[in-house]
Amino acid sequence: MSTNCYANTHRNGHSLHSDEDDDDQMTETENDYMYKSKGKTKSKHCIRCGRKGHTSSSCYANTHRDGYCLSSEEEDTDEMEEEDITESLWACESCGQLFDTEQGARYHEMRWCTRQKHNRENTARMSSSSTTEQILGTLASPTSDQRGVYVVVLDNGNRYVGKSENITSRIQQHKLGYGSAWCKQNGTHSLRQEAPITPPHNDLNIWEQNETIAQMMQHGCNRVRGWEFTTCNQLSNVECEMYERLVFASANVCRNCGHTGHYANQCKQTTMAKWLQDVRMSK
Repeated sequence: MSTNCYANTHRNGHSLHSDEDDDDQMTETENDYMYKSKGKTKSKHCIRCGRKGHTSSSCYANTHRDGYCLSSEEEDTDEMEEEDITESLWACESCGQLFDTEQGARYHEMRWCTRQKHNRENTARMSSSSTTEQILGTLASPTSDQRGVYVVVLDNGNRYVGKSENITSRIQQHKLGYGSAWCKQNGTHSLRQEAPITPPHNDLNIWEQNETIAQMMQHGCNRVRGWEFTTCNQLSNVECEMYERLVFASANVCRNCGHTGHYANQCKQTTMAKWLQDVRMSK
């Protein structure tokens, strides 16, 4: 039987392949990938490395029996997975730390980013030594033209509000399809920048919040995304209520009708303001 054969050459003169590296203890049974057809005995080989005794699904060979190297499918798979992961990560715009979601990156910027905290501390020091007019609410301009809040209009007219230490570079990233899922969904082929409608502020988080609320009031709460409103779907009831509270707290509007110029106890309006109708219909 072939299990006891140690010959290196066939009786016809040609060399025999050694299966010692594959399996020295193979037995001639039907499970050893042997079959007979028309009186001739044939053996099946691994289609990956060309050796006998195993299949390609269980092949761990680094070289083919003919001598050339075999590529590792695991390494290729790991590289592909790494690329996929890299493409789906979001970076803190202040310190560069990576996160799985855009909301996580923005929350980090607001709550935990040490560089952002340092910027806020510097802003606080500047405010403490500023004039009385500045303390009462006059907003300071950004330290440079590159730093600040930006607004982009997307292909379908929807808008996105963001902040960056380098606005030009950030908008270029949006045009190339990187950054915001909202921008990708609504198209960046004809993306254009427009000026913010709120005054600048040294604290970019505050400025981005003010600008996002103002843009949502002007264009509709489901046509603008920015600050913590990052969902690509319609706003949830919780988000609608948060948006409504922010407007009431910052825009000096009537809590009954949503119009400006009077308080709720003086309200005589019979219709709600457009922004309030919009958010109430979204709930």
